[in-house]
Amino acid sequence: MAWKDLLQQKIPPALSKALRAVLEYDRYKPGDEFRLDYRNDYLVSLLHAFAPLIRAYFRYELFGLENIPARGRAVLVSNHGVLPVDAVLLMHAIQEAYGRWPKGLTDRRIFRIPFLRQFFMDLGIVLADPQTGQALLEREEIVLIMPGGAREAFKSSRERYKLLWKRRMGFVRLAIRTGAPIIPAVCIGIDETYHLLLDGYSVAEKLFGKEPLLPITLPIGLGPLPLPVKLTHYVGKPIRFRYKPEDAEDPAKVARLHRRVLSAMNALLDHGMKERARLERRESTPAPGAGSEGASPEADPGRR
Repeated sequence: MAWKDLLQQKIPPALSKALRAVLEYDRYKPGDEFRLDYRNDYLVSLLHAFAPLIRAYFRYELFGLENIPARGRAVLVSNHGVLPVDAVLLMHAIQEAYGRWPKGLTDRRIFRIPFLRQFFMDLGIVLADPQTGQALLEREEIVLIMPGGAREAFKSSRERYKLLWKRRMGFVRLAIRTGAPIIPAVCIGIDETYHLLLDGYSVAEKLFGKEPLLPITLPIGLGPLPLPVKLTHYVGKPIRFRYKPEDAEDPAKVARLHRRVLSAMNALLDHGMKERARLERRESTPAPGAGSEGASPEADPGRR
């Protein structure tokens, strides 16, 4: 019996309608992952409506938005957390500031997962493919790439803020081929929204072999929800270069630019972590002349 027949069997009409909507949500057809014009404006408008609540939950701050171009092509690269809510907040901020919705690129495995693939497509996210990325940049889009991918997102919490980009050179070749500047961005806090005891893909590969569909891990948050960690985004200055499109096939030049980007990313991460530590120290230090909260007069050396 098909699921549509099941919905007609003694199920209240309202519940049947809701279940039907859920089951029919995934409208993916092979080839949709290449559609550059695909986006669900209704879903994007919902995200805009809920953005203030999400920002408040994570006490979200963004520095360096002025480094995003108001027009023209750019490759925006960032670190990757378990739930990339930071990416959605950054995309929303860019839309609010410049009327531009960045186009995300994602791993091909996403398009093998029902419902999740439709959600990604509704956000305008397409397959991380050289031809797709080049076509978007030639349309003067901002392309958002998280080079570390799901492997970086599901790494053990012991490796927080470690960029797993060593062999991820595709975004550099794409930038060289199209002449698009590379804009580094990091989010401090995103690696702490969940605790991961194990490296999800290392475990999955040991069990199922190379390139498993999903990681084997258990992200620990507030149940399924992320922990309300403060998220702070830092967007760095665009990294420009004088390479020719054909230099994308020169391994030495690609590696050199890759090192520049990694250096800029790690510098932003270091700055963000130091800034967070500085603010935490300031918040925990009593104001000059003020006694410790809850301390008795005898315990306060400033009192006589």
